[in-house]
Amino acid sequence: MYVERPVGEPLLGDELWRHVDQLASIDAQTRRRIRENGFRVGVVGANPPVALQKMLGLKSDFVSDPDAESAKQLVGQRFFPISGGEVDIQVSRPYRECTLETASGHEGEPRHFENAVCKYRVRAVRIQDGWVGLQFLPQISHGDDHLRHAVGDAGWRFQNGQQTESFFLERFDLKLSVGDMAVITCDDDDAGKLGHLFFCGPSALQPSRETAVGAFDAEAPPPSQNGACAIQRLLIVRLAGMDESEPRPARGR
Repeated sequence: MYVERPVGEPLLGDELWRHVDQLASIDAQTRRRIRENGFRVGVVGANPPVALQKMLGLKSDFVSDPDAESAKQLVGQRFFPISGGEVDIQVSRPYRECTLETASGHEGEPRHFENAVCKYRVRAVRIQDGWVGLQFLPQISHGDDHLRHAVGDAGWRFQNGQQTESFFLERFDLKLSVGDMAVITCDDDDAGKLGHLFFCGPSALQPSRETAVGAFDAEAPPPSQNGACAIQRLLIVRLAGMDESEPRPARGR
């Protein structure tokens, strides 16, 4: 599920994060690295904190803010990966152009991307009945579509698509039981960081001013200035269930 709220809204701050397990299964070094690059990650159980319930529409905030209740920005999507399989989850709207500054192990000048979109490649692995391990690898796809070499199950093959930049140092793993939710967003409004590109900027859930062929309206402000931030987006990944027909590990192994 994706949630969008105005930057600086109290629901995005301590009201949420003091009830989120930010340790989860992430080691200290990885936690430090993803925070340095502008991400904030945690896990909540099947009974999420009130702030998250409000953002997901599970608890009404009509009494406190009628406008917020009528203008919720929330959308959901279901994936059905097999154990060991991967899915791509797009997080941002396309950027016509953007600039990235990275920390902790990345060298060189700030990177500049054109026609870029931020996404996670998520790998799901069954651990045991009721438990799944999820690996989140942040990626930026950018440039024009071209026929490129790609690695498949049978070796190299040609595939039409954009260039993809993978950020392996910011990859992290979480363990979820059925009903648990992973909560992923950016850490403050830190323009230029990887987390800011993923989770701040123009709304991805509201209709954009674009032409029918996808070109940006010349009169609309381009969604390319990653210093300007109108909304903050949260990605919530919930383990809804597991197919009992999948093979189980042998007892005692």
